[in-house]
Amino acid sequence: MGYFFNALLAAATVTQETPIDGQTGVWLTSGTTVLASAMKMSGAVVGSGQTQTVYHRGSADSTAVSGGSMYILSGGVANSLTAHGSGVRVYVSRGGTASGVEIYSSARVTVAGSGASASGVSVRGPDGFFIVLGNSAGAENITMSAGAYVYVYQSAVLSGITQFAGNLYISSAGRAAGVTVNGGGVNVYANGSAADFVVSGGRLLIHAGGLASGVVVNSGGSFSVNSGGTALAVTSNAGATVNVESGGYIEYATP
Repeated sequence: MGYFFNALLAAATVTQETPIDGQTGVWLTSGTTVLASAMKMSGAVVGSGQTQTVYHRGSADSTAVSGGSMYILSGGVANSLTAHGSGVRVYVSRGGTASGVEIYSSARVTVAGSGASASGVSVRGPDGFFIVLGNSAGAENITMSAGAYVYVYQSAVLSGITQFAGNLYISSAGRAAGVTVNGGGVNVYANGSAADFVVSGGRLLIHAGGLASGVVVNSGGSFSVNSGGTALAVTSNAGATVNVESGGYIEYATP
């Protein structure tokens, strides 16, 4: 009986996975020197000259990038990520995922490539930059405050944005949907599209070749359509400001 029980215990033993450089896990390096590696790394601080790379099956939790770079590659996951400081760069590439991202103090976070995604993103000043580009790349649940800069283009999609201040730029087949504009500015350029916007403060501006649909403009909000721009299903409530240049097109929603 003892032999049988011990055999069962042996069969149930789980061998801890070892990260493989360039393939799996999370690696923190300074130049060519490996500072730490794990399948799951928590609380890492990435300083000047250092790089954290999250590979397939790797998980990086509560990372603070304060002076170096971070790469989240296909199959890698980052949770509760803070990027702050001039020269700080974070890249979420195709198949990588980031959640709970805070960006400020001139840091730049880029989500690029098919399947790359980010959620729960807070962008603020001074000069926090968040860039989403590439087919099938996307981000959702984004909050923008003073000093924020957010860009979406090359067929990428943003959804669920609350903008208190800052600037949102949509262009080159980029799309944004489900946006509440309480302050700041939104610019939609050629081949960019905006859908389901509520403008209660700040401004939404459609440039030539840009498209907006399902826009509600409330008191205190400003909506402009430049020559060559198009706006469909627009609702303008009392106290709203709507401007349409010659050559611009606007179509109001059916009551």
